[in-house]
Amino acid sequence: MLENFIVVMGGIIIGTFSGMMPGIGTSISLILSAPILLHLDITHLFLFFMSVLSTAQFIGTIPSIFLGIPGESNSIPAVIEGTKFRKKKLSSLAIGLCAIGSVFGSIIAVGITTIFLPFLNNFLTVFLKDNFRIILYFIVLGSSLYVFNRQRFFLNFYLLLIGFGLSMIGPSTTSGTYRYTFGIEPLQNGIPFYPLIISVMVAPIIFNSTNQNIVFYNSEEKIQSFWRVLILFLRNITASIRGAIIGFFSALVPGFGTLLSTTVSYTVESKINSSGPIKKILSAETANNSGGFAMLLPLVLIGIPLTASEFILYNYLIEAGWSPFQFQNLEKNAVLLMQSLVPWFVFVNLVALIIAWPLAKILIHFLQKLKRHLNSLITIICIATTIYLGLDNYQLFYYISCLTLFSSIAIKFKEINLTPILFSFILGNDLEFVITRYITLWTH
Repeated sequence: MLENFIVVMGGIIIGTFSGMMPGIGTSISLILSAPILLHLDITHLFLFFMSVLSTAQFIGTIPSIFLGIPGESNSIPAVIEGTKFRKKKLSSLAIGLCAIGSVFGSIIAVGITTIFLPFLNNFLTVFLKDNFRIILYFIVLGSSLYVFNRQRFFLNFYLLLIGFGLSMIGPSTTSGTYRYTFGIEPLQNGIPFYPLIISVMVAPIIFNSTNQNIVFYNSEEKIQSFWRVLILFLRNITASIRGAIIGFFSALVPGFGTLLSTTVSYTVESKINSSGPIKKILSAETANNSGGFAMLLPLVLIGIPLTASEFILYNYLIEAGWSPFQFQNLEKNAVLLMQSLVPWFVFVNLVALIIAWPLAKILIHFLQKLKRHLNSLITIICIATTIYLGLDNYQLFYYISCLTLFSSIAIKFKEINLTPILFSFILGNDLEFVITRYITLWTH
């Protein structure tokens, strides 16, 4: 219990940092947390990820509403509607509504999961046999063709091929031999994951970032009383219910995650209630947290990651000894979900409620002071972690060389979203194993 508490609180701290800092999402937070995550077991990895994700969704609302700067990519509706609250000096009211709505969304998500989990397990047990795993992989990778780079199909296809090709370097999962090493001994261990992921996801963001002057709009606003916000929330609870349901099921679409949840729920609510920002922002933020829990289900139950952050978690899980063939253990995974993750998920949401509401102004002032040093801090953490992992694997020069090479390439193509490379790189060896297995079965 104590270990779980420490891991969850660590995730809450990292999630607070992730939500407050523009451009620093859950994915980059997981990258920067590598020295910690590489030493966690499977359950603790899930707890840490869930804590970071849920807290970041709460905290991301603060800069979105107070400053008009999206803390997370799914905070755009909060930015749009938050401006209307800020003009009337009601930012604190909006923060309180979003915080209560987020807790409500998490409760709805747990309720939906509890109701449908037995039926889902029965369906998956019948449907997900070995011959369907390859289909699931192609669904995930196929969705990458349309999700990234403004649906530029061929560009995303080439990026997936590059990632798959990089995953082929080193030891073969089928023959047990080394391949594509070109006589370079370090390549026998394959392309190291951490330098590659820093290059693909962090280096372009650092390079493109500007010294944006974040100004805190000092006002005489007082933190709204809990009861006033709660009464206003109850008056608009139908919007929150709609957002929770829409957000839950939208998050199950591969590649989009909570970004689709907030976008769809916000669009629907804008059609239903074209005037008045309360229902629209409430629906979007409720969908955010409801979807955040829903997107965990495919990974926890059947081992299929849907988003970039889950692909990063997937790699850490494999390093911790987790089997990718998780749909063979559905009952065990369901127990992990309901007994180990759900209680802590509720706890995280309650803690995040406190952080995101009464402490909002304190966090804004902290953001003001830290922003100017953010890029330097992230760069130092990335380089230090690369050095640490390189020394730990007795390949310091190789790790530094990969980081330098791949970062240079990623910066050169900084206008392109290179995330598909990461997706196919992580799944490459497992996908190759499955494909080879089916070819062998079909030819014999």
